[in-house]
Amino acid sequence: MTGPQIKELRKSLGYTQARLAEEVGLTPNTIARYERDELKPSPPVLKLLRLLELSQELNKAGRKAA
Repeated sequence: MTGPQIKELRKSLGYTQARLAEEVGLTPNTIARYERDELKPSPPVLKLLRLLELSQELNKAGRKAA
């Protein structure tokens, strides 16, 4: 997942950098560095981000089906 993809996911969730950082157990500065591609997320962080992404997709699909 690239920095711009992380930023896009964060914004689609309606999260600030601080909120996303809290959700995945990091600092807002770390999230900002990920988004600028200055730092690459570790495999466990990538897994958490992908789970958030999947959760969002499932929520959207559920709303469309209702």
